[in-house]
Amino acid sequence: MAKKTQTTQTVSTLSTVIMPPKAATGTPAKTNPNQAQVALAPKVTNLIASVTRSRPGQPTKRNAQIEEELLQRIASGETMVAVCQDDHMPGYSTIQAWCKGDPSLLEAINDAYEWHARVLDDIVDDMLAGGPTSTGDFRRDEARAGHIRWRLGKLNKRFRDKQEVEQTLRVQTPVMPDWFFSNVVDGQLTDGSDPTI
Repeated sequence: MAKKTQTTQTVSTLSTVIMPPKAATGTPAKTNPNQAQVALAPKVTNLIASVTRSRPGQPTKRNAQIEEELLQRIASGETMVAVCQDDHMPGYSTIQAWCKGDPSLLEAINDAYEWHARVLDDIVDDMLAGGPTSTGDFRRDEARAGHIRWRLGKLNKRFRDKQEVEQTLRVQTPVMPDWFFSNVVDGQLTDGSDPTI
């Protein structure tokens, strides 16, 4: 229950940060966009830090069982942030530290993200077909599908847009004046000199 309350607080704090405050009339208060961005920066940074830092009680010792669950859940389509929110899983920053110390773990996580991309591709197909992952709102599903497909291109090179390289080759031959060709007979200039020299 405490985890759900914490998540609800984070979401409500995030929506407060993103949505401008309302004036007494019920319309958003007028603020200078630059001032609003400056005011939002520390709040958003603090929210990101609160999601990615390790919480007390989360494990910090690495073992095969935790690694296996982490890799399996990422490969099944969960984000690392979501996996790290569970109390029995290490925090995001802990996993980052493990990856810095062990490149093979980073490689295993990258492999899991390749499968993660395949799962997301299946989810997009299901969503656009009106399956269980669809919200029922076509515009929202279309926007989600577009964002997920953009992420797929970043996660796995097989889903990237293919770049077409168009090359234009221009070959310019020197234009020789007509008088030059009229002076050449059997590969020799009429004055007896060799034209290839």
